[in-house]
Amino acid sequence: MPELAVGSTFADHIIRGVAGRGGMGVVYRAVHLALKREVALKVIGGELSASPEFRTRFQRECETAASLQHPRVVPIYHAGEEDGQLYVTMRFVEGTDLSRALMARGRLPVDDALRIVKHVADGLQAAHAAGLVHRDVKPANILLDTDGSALLGDFGLTKHVGDEPLTREGVFVGTLDYAAPEQFDAGTVDARTDVYALGCVLYQALSGRVPYPAESDAAKMYAHLQAPPPRLDVLTDDVGPVLSEIVARAMAKDPANRFQDAGELAAAIRGVSARPTLPGDLTVVSEDTRSGDRVTAIPLPPALSSEVGGGSFVGRAEPMARLRARYTAASEGTRQFVLISGEPGIGKTRLASELAREAHAGGATVLFGRSDAESLVPYQPFITAIQHRVAHRQTLYFPPELMPDLAELGRFIPALRRHAPERAPIEDEPEVDRYRLFAAVTRLLAFVAREHPVVLILDDVQWADASTVLLLAHMLQDPEPVQLLVVATMRDSEELGNELLDLLARLRRTPSMEQIALGGLDEAETFALVMAREGGDVSDDVIARLHADTDGNPFFIEELLRGGDLGVPEGVKAMIARRLARLDELTGRVVTVASVVGREFRLEVLEALVDEPVERLISALEAAIGAGLIREVEDDVDRFVFAHALIREALYEEQSASRRVRAHYAIAQALEVLGPRFAAPPAELAHHYLESRHLDREGRASDYAVAAAEQAAAMLSWEQAAAHYRRALDGDLPAERRCELLLALGSAEARSGHGSARDTFARAAMLARRSVGPDALARAALGFAGRHAEAGIVDRDGIALLEEALEALGEGDSPLGVRVRARLADSLHFADASERTFALSLAALEMARRISDPEAQVAALQSRHAALLHVSHLDERLRLDEEILALAERIGVRELEALGRHWSIYDLLEAGSTAAALAEHEALTKLAVALRQPLYRHFAGGWEVVWAQMSGRVTEAERLAREAHELGQRAGARDADTIYAAQLLTLRRREDRLAEYVSTVETFVERHPALVAWRAVLPLAHLLNGEREEGMAAFEELAEDGFAAVPRDMFWFTAMCVLGEACSHIGDVERARELHAALLPYRDRMVQVTQAACFGSAERFLGLLAATFGDVDAAAEHFEAALALNADRGVLPLIPFIRVEYAQRLLARGTPADAERARELVGTAYREAEAAGIAMLVARLKPLLDALESPTSTH
Repeated sequence: MPELAVGSTFADHIIRGVAGRGGMGVVYRAVHLALKREVALKVIGGELSASPEFRTRFQRECETAASLQHPRVVPIYHAGEEDGQLYVTMRFVEGTDLSRALMARGRLPVDDALRIVKHVADGLQAAHAAGLVHRDVKPANILLDTDGSALLGDFGLTKHVGDEPLTREGVFVGTLDYAAPEQFDAGTVDARTDVYALGCVLYQALSGRVPYPAESDAAKMYAHLQAPPPRLDVLTDDVGPVLSEIVARAMAKDPANRFQDAGELAAAIRGVSARPTLPGDLTVVSEDTRSGDRVTAIPLPPALSSEVGGGSFVGRAEPMARLRARYTAASEGTRQFVLISGEPGIGKTRLASELAREAHAGGATVLFGRSDAESLVPYQPFITAIQHRVAHRQTLYFPPELMPDLAELGRFIPALRRHAPERAPIEDEPEVDRYRLFAAVTRLLAFVAREHPVVLILDDVQWADASTVLLLAHMLQDPEPVQLLVVATMRDSEELGNELLDLLARLRRTPSMEQIALGGLDEAETFALVMAREGGDVSDDVIARLHADTDGNPFFIEELLRGGDLGVPEGVKAMIARRLARLDELTGRVVTVASVVGREFRLEVLEALVDEPVERLISALEAAIGAGLIREVEDDVDRFVFAHALIREALYEEQSASRRVRAHYAIAQALEVLGPRFAAPPAELAHHYLESRHLDREGRASDYAVAAAEQAAAMLSWEQAAAHYRRALDGDLPAERRCELLLALGSAEARSGHGSARDTFARAAMLARRSVGPDALARAALGFAGRHAEAGIVDRDGIALLEEALEALGEGDSPLGVRVRARLADSLHFADASERTFALSLAALEMARRISDPEAQVAALQSRHAALLHVSHLDERLRLDEEILALAERIGVRELEALGRHWSIYDLLEAGSTAAALAEHEALTKLAVALRQPLYRHFAGGWEVVWAQMSGRVTEAERLAREAHELGQRAGARDADTIYAAQLLTLRRREDRLAEYVSTVETFVERHPALVAWRAVLPLAHLLNGEREEGMAAFEELAEDGFAAVPRDMFWFTAMCVLGEACSHIGDVERARELHAALLPYRDRMVQVTQAACFGSAERFLGLLAATFGDVDAAAEHFEAALALNADRGVLPLIPFIRVEYAQRLLARGTPADAERARELVGTAYREAEAAGIAMLVARLKPLLDALESPTSTH
């Protein structure tokens, strides 16, 4: 059977192209017509399809292969027969295969090679466990997905262990370069055969060549049978003897000497990945370079042993099994998140610690961080966790690409500062820096997880500050594969913050998240706990009553057993009160004071608070330790922690309000005195002064709250900064100070995405207007109006406040004057005020150049460019692009360069300079990768969609559009939905399916009334859907008074061109003349819709309009130019549509020459549409082509 043609159908699949060829048949890229699912369709050759023996085995093996459900195996969808040809469909993997990657790169870095082969080994092990042998493991059958994962495909030669050979005796099955000796000498073929082949693949990935590169097949066979496995450590510099030995063992001649299945090989690879044998491109970062590459074992975090009370761990079999399963999944490279919830004392932290101990014993790195009820330091759990990892590595290894991340983290973790380049000051866009911080933490943990699986325990997340939750969300939603299990504990009795609620709601929809709701111990588990604690001296009746009284809460049980009183208590407070009653007065006083200090406290602070000799204080602390109330913190001296948060809470709440207030005040004063020796963070001092505010006559609470807010802002924790500013505003303050704090609060709220930011700036504006002054009013107006202009948004209140601020500032030159004018120009862009927008942006730019302020000049240049986005100003925009990029280079702001390149691509593409636009996009993509910010990746991804659209790669364009949309949402771009919709509708238009999306267009018209471009699409959608009256009515609304309803903004050109196409369908001659005259000056321009779509040359629309008012010669000139320009500029999918439109206008005139040219155009369009898979256009053209080619045709 000949190969299937592109556009043909086979077994309800439409063929898109050939994906590969093999000995058993051809693999096609195809789309299932009913499911619209892209697949790899393998059609078996005719000889094999005709073999009864093969057919039986084929069916059975396809069934077995389809049963393999593993993330590292390409899934089988369906197997069947069509016209006597057997076929099988499977997932189409977007990417490449290892064979092509090796041809392109020669060899792989060690880490990449190990990751790929480990993935394949994991998939093979699933097959081996099912009794299947692949028999053709080779680079061409290892598919590399775009997310970096590897999948094993093509089980076409698979056999069951023990089956008779599928092929005739003496016929070799497999690929010579990767074939095991037993495949040549009729030996037993089993899982070890696949191990040999995978060893050959690993050898090639690490060395860049096959193990036995002989010239002839006979020589290769002899080498596999007789030659010893070649040594990698001799051939390469960066492969150590351990890894070389693994490859040699996998390739042992005798199967008994190999790894016995792929699982053993995978385990060996994991082991070598954890060894200190590093690729050559890694940087060794160490204070002591003599320490070599020795890796210091990382112990369990002290909190897991000092805070979890040791002793026997009983029960919890089912939750532990669920945790172990999640750890196994994480070890295979899929990040996992488990939330353990329950009431206080139920054993959440103890359960997490038991899993951590098990994982640590198995080689995992365990990190721990905890949130406190008084959340004073942003990101504290992550800082604690990373500090533990850094503190216990004698030598730190980091690859060069992690150096910028270390610089970010050095702000918060001093131990990293000496290992990384100095961090530049925070940029003007602090949310960018926060994204960098989040990405740095994520990548550092991913790097740690390359050595061993990582278990990160986050205790008491119900108290986590908003910034910590956002960092956790970023880390959990990162798409890169990593060996990471995050276990969080949470009290279900606490009120949760909005950020944590939102995160949990999103994660519950993902398969990698699980919540374990922990209840009390059952009666049998209570019995086991009591026996472990007390031995056999407690009766069954007492245990039953104990279980009933405590509902199986382990902490309550322990408290009752510790107190020796098994009567029914009033609660944990009563238990602690009873225990305190047995201690001396000083011990009770010490722990009571300590409970006001916080969960952790230092001896030096108690010395300042309790008027007793230090020896007596130490004795009291030892007594509290003996009573189980507190513990010493490991790895520190004179630092203590309450054994459980409940103990501290109970002691604190038992005190009267008067006593607590005075204790807080005394603690604050003591911390100030101790400051030179033990510097307390401003947030801690603010907390204590705020709790004793009526004693704080000097206003220290407000001062420290501001200092805490500034510190939180420096750490990019805008949510916590806002909370501190709100505390600083509590009380009587002078108007100027209150206004300044409101401005700072509004800025923090805006950067955290808090909805009250505008209200805060409005309050600041009221104070500034009343008594503070014009500068404060201008800053309030800038904050109120938002940081960026967005498509279709008209903020009337913001415009009014900016106008007021501009009047208050007067005509004098100042940076604030520049920024207010620039922001006002941006805000007016979609408010039908083009002349004012133009004048304001020009005034801002001229003022910025007079005062020579780089930051003000940046704002002015951006605003001026936005004001000139009408097509008539293209030349001036191109000059501005050069100025923006030159300024970016001079002041070294890469974010400005990225934004400048984004708009330069738009301008160059509108000018028809596709090659230059592609070059700019390449530079933008590199910048976006370096900046690692979702906004610029959103921009770069949007342009990738445009290039895919222009070249006709529909499936890829849809995938890229989804990815760009997700990045836009992560960046907080409010126009991300609009851009995504425009991208998809452009693709549907190319498929001749715009008529199906009338309701979608209507939705966006209603949602974005200021975006007239959506209103311009609506008439065309109605007309294509056969709704002529509705289409004409929608067209008429915009066409009145010479199309005055279409504002001369950035979308004017697009809207007028789309209206021109609608006009040609309606046949409105006069309006066609108007539109033609308006568009003609821009005939050499491309019709561009930001980074959403390219509609090609304006010549096409001019051709439609000229034909509408009857000038077919002019139309022909326009159409010929459209065909040439779109072909030259790479807008290929439009060309068959233009040919058809051109042909239809020629046929309407009807001369013999027109008919001949039309026949040629339609025939070419038909072939192009068929090759491109535009099914609806093909269906529409077939009868027209038949009619034109008919001998009786008069046209």
